[in-house]
Amino acid sequence: MKIRFTVKLSCYSIQIGNRTSTITVGGVTRKYYTTETEKEFSNKRAELEIGNFEMEVPLAGGTGTLDVVMEQNLNIKFSGTDYGTVTLEGVIIAG
Repeated sequence: MKIRFTVKLSCYSIQIGNRTSTITVGGVTRKYYTTETEKEFSNKRAELEIGNFEMEVPLAGGTGTLDVVMEQNLNIKFSGTDYGTVTLEGVIIAG
């Protein structure tokens, strides 16, 4: 089964270069690349898409659950704090 992923950041402004990150879904790992972006949203928070990809996942019959671990390489500084790789974990429930 193919699943499409869209990676978004909610922010006021950002400047980020191309980054290599990984996602593991149901034991299948794939690298993906975020796009180089520089945006400022004039004192309002907005969602900014930094990556979009799809991958084949091991989900027989389109139903079941899959563990997801995403390691997003940000390598940015925000309000004086450095953020390197941010790890997100969750579960996809299908069907």
